[in-house]
Amino acid sequence: MFEKSVSKMSLSDLMKATNDFSKENIIGTGRTGTMYKAVLEDGTSLMVKRLQDTQHSEKEFTSEMSTLGNVKHRNLVPLIGFCMTKKERLLVYKHMPKGTLHDNIHITGDGAEVMDWPLRLKIGIRAAKGFAWLHHSCNPRIIHRNISSNCILLDSDYEPKISDFGLARLMNPIDTHLSTFVNGEFGDLGYVAPEYARTLVATPKGDVYSFGVVLLELVTGEKPTFVTKAPESFKGNLVEWISQLSTASKLPDAIDTSLSGKGFDSEIFQFLKVACSCVLPGHKERPTMFEVYQLLRAIGQRYDFTTEDDILMVNETEDEEKLVELIVAREAHKTISVESVDVGLKICGALTQVGRSSIEIPLDVTQKLLHMLQGLSSGLPRYEACYVPAISSWFIFMVVTSMVKYIRAPPPLVTIFLLFLLTRESFSNASQSDVECLRAIKASLQDPSNNLASWDFSNTTEGSICHFTGVDCWHDDENRVLNIRIADMGLRGEFPLGVAGCSSITGFDISSNNIHGNIPNNISKLIGYVTSLDLSSNQLSGEIPVDIANCTYLNLLRLDDNQLTGQIPPQIGLLNRMKTFSVTRNRLSGPVPRFINGTIFSAESYANNVGLCDEPFPPCQRPARKSHAPVIVGGAVGGLAISAFVFSIVMFVIVSKMSRKKKKGEWAKSIKDARRIKASYMYIFFWWH
Repeated sequence: MFEKSVSKMSLSDLMKATNDFSKENIIGTGRTGTMYKAVLEDGTSLMVKRLQDTQHSEKEFTSEMSTLGNVKHRNLVPLIGFCMTKKERLLVYKHMPKGTLHDNIHITGDGAEVMDWPLRLKIGIRAAKGFAWLHHSCNPRIIHRNISSNCILLDSDYEPKISDFGLARLMNPIDTHLSTFVNGEFGDLGYVAPEYARTLVATPKGDVYSFGVVLLELVTGEKPTFVTKAPESFKGNLVEWISQLSTASKLPDAIDTSLSGKGFDSEIFQFLKVACSCVLPGHKERPTMFEVYQLLRAIGQRYDFTTEDDILMVNETEDEEKLVELIVAREAHKTISVESVDVGLKICGALTQVGRSSIEIPLDVTQKLLHMLQGLSSGLPRYEACYVPAISSWFIFMVVTSMVKYIRAPPPLVTIFLLFLLTRESFSNASQSDVECLRAIKASLQDPSNNLASWDFSNTTEGSICHFTGVDCWHDDENRVLNIRIADMGLRGEFPLGVAGCSSITGFDISSNNIHGNIPNNISKLIGYVTSLDLSSNQLSGEIPVDIANCTYLNLLRLDDNQLTGQIPPQIGLLNRMKTFSVTRNRLSGPVPRFINGTIFSAESYANNVGLCDEPFPPCQRPARKSHAPVIVGGAVGGLAISAFVFSIVMFVIVSKMSRKKKKGEWAKSIKDARRIKASYMYIFFWWH
C-alpha cells in the first residue's frame, strides 16, 4: 500500500530515539501536536510528530498515511514513517537541521547570524512553489489550513520544506474541505484570515492570507502578533501595522533595516507589495497561490535559484467555486448525514473505507442529487466532501448502483445521474493529453537533423516523455510538461498548434529554427499560462497578433530576428508582469507600446526596425489636422443652388394651379393658398441656410 520509503515503526524505537519524548528534544509545538528530534541507534536523525487528540480508527489512520505518503515534492517535508498504537499516533519525517523558518527569522542572542536578502527571497519563492503545488497540482489537492513560519522547515542548504500538510484531516476525520478548524481552534494567532471567524470555512485564499503573513515576516523581521518597531501605543498585529503604514504612504518603513541599502531595495519593496496583496481583507481581492509564486519568481529571476522554479497551473475558472468534490466509501455502515451548504452539496461522516476517490459535480446537479437523497434511512454508507484523486468510471458505477436501492427517486433520474458520472470529461487522463501534445508538435515540424529522435512514443508510461530532448516535466515520473525548449535544432514548419494540448506548460522556446508563417491569432488559447515565450531568430511574418496581450502571465517575450510587419499592438503594454521584451530586426513601425508597470525598455529592444517612434525613440509625427473650411463653403453654395431650384419648381406649380382655379371662379381662395405655401417654403429656404 505504501511506497518503500514509508514504513510502520515501533513505538519503543521512537520513544528511545526521543528520550521518552523529552522536553529537551522538542523542536516545536503547535495545535496539531509536538515535533521532537529523534536519533535512531544507527545515528540517523529524524523528526517525530506526536499528534494530539486524533479521532481516527486504525483503518482510517492507515488510509490517511497512504494518501500523505504519496504526496511528494521537493518543498514538502517527506513523510518516511508512522506509528500507530491504541493511544498514540506518530508521524516520522526526515530531519531538517536548520530548524523552523520562524527561529531563523526571529533569532535571539548576541552574534546570531541574520539571513541576507537573497536567502530570504529564495525561501519565499521555494515555499510559494510548494504551497502552489499543494493547491493547484497535488493529487489530492490540499488546503494546508495552518500555514505559519513554524510549519516551514529548512534543510542544510536552507531549502524550505513545508510540514503539517494534511494534518487538519488527520486531527478530525469528520472535517471536510470546507472546514479548517481542529477542536474548535482557528489556528496560530496572527496568521488566520479574517473571514474564518465569520464563515468557519477554509478556502485556498485563506492559505494565501496566512502565507502573506509569513512573507511579511521575511521582509520586515517582525512577529505576527508583536511589532517591535511600532509605537508603544500600537496594540495591533503585523498586518494591521502594515495597513497603517500603507495608508500613510510609509510602507518602506516596514522593511527590515538589516536588509536596506545593500543593493536590493527595489526587489525588497516589490516583495513587500506582493505580501501586502496576500493579506488584503477581502478574500476575492487576494491573488491565488499560483499567482503569488509567479510574482515572487519574477522578482528573483536574475538569481540562479529560480531557473528550475516552474509550476503546473491547472486551468481553473470562476465557476470552480461551484464544484463540490465527493468522497465515496466502498465499505461503511454508519448513519448518513446530509445537509445543504452555500457551495452545493456537503455530505460528511466518519469513513471506514478501504479506498477513496472523487468526482466533481456542478452545483445544479448536486441540488438534484440532494433531492434524490431525501428520505435516506439509517444504516447506509456515509460520504464526505474532500479533495481526493479522480475516480475511475467502474468505481462510480459500483457506488452509484449500490445506492439505487436506497434512493427514493424515479429510476430515470437515477439513470441520468449515473450516465452523467460515467461521461464526465474530468475522468480523462490529463497526462495523456501532454503525450498527444508532443506527438502533434513533432508531426507538424520537419526535423532534417533528427534532433527530436528521442521523442519516441512507443512507450507512453508515466515519466517517459520527461526524457525527451528539450522537454521538462513537473515530476520525473509524471507525463506533465512544464517547459518545451527546442531552440536551434534546425526545425522547419509553421507555429506548432499542437502545443495547446500541453495545458501545464509555462515555458516555450522554439527560437533559432526555420519557423515560418504567422503567429496564430488565437495564441492565448494555445499557451495562455506561459510565462516565457521565445520565438526569435525564425522566419515568422505578418503582424503581431493583438491576442498575445491575453497571455497575461508573460514576463519574457522575444520576437527578434523575424520578418514581422505592421505596428506593435499597444495592448501588449497591459502585460504588467513583463520583464524582458525584444522585437529587434523586424519590419515594425509606429508607436512603441507603453507598459502599465512603468517599465521602459531600451532602444536595443526595438533596434533595426523600419519606423518605430515614441519613447525610447523620438516622438511620433502626428499629421497636421486638415482644414474643413473649403468643404463647408462648397456645401453652403451647393445647398443654396439646390434650394433655389426647388423653390422655382414649387412656385411654377402653384402659379399653374392658380391659373386653373381662376377659370373656376376660385381666385381669392387660390391666392390665400399660394401665400400660405409660399410662406412655408420661404421658412424652409431660410432655415436651410
